[in-house]
Amino acid sequence: MLRVWSDAARFDPARGRPMTWLITIARSRTIDRLRTERRRPQAGGIEEIESLHDPSPSAEDAVAHLESVRRLTDCLNAIATDRRQCIQLAYFRGYTHTELAARLNVPLGTIKSWIRRGLQQLNECLSQ
Repeated sequence: MLRVWSDAARFDPARGRPMTWLITIARSRTIDRLRTERRRPQAGGIEEIESLHDPSPSAEDAVAHLESVRRLTDCLNAIATDRRQCIQLAYFRGYTHTELAARLNVPLGTIKSWIRRGLQQLNECLSQ
């Protein structure tokens, strides 16, 4: 805005509209700033490199995650087939209890009981 204020006398309505003039000033300032930043030498040493954050999981985290997945799979496989199927469809595929009842041709109360009991078994298995 300071640049616009200081250059206001240079605006010529015969050469264009005010908005075009403002956009041209903003574009030119942006390009100048980008070029200036490219010319600056890149500072930094080993301290800067060591302080960089790596967003990928560490090897330990990856192994722990794989172990958790294996444990969850083992515990799911220990649950009765009908309960396991309901849990997987509800929690991994997003089915509602009503949709499961219609899909499996089982009463809604039975679906709710299977999921509740299955989750209890899953919780017990994972807490061991």
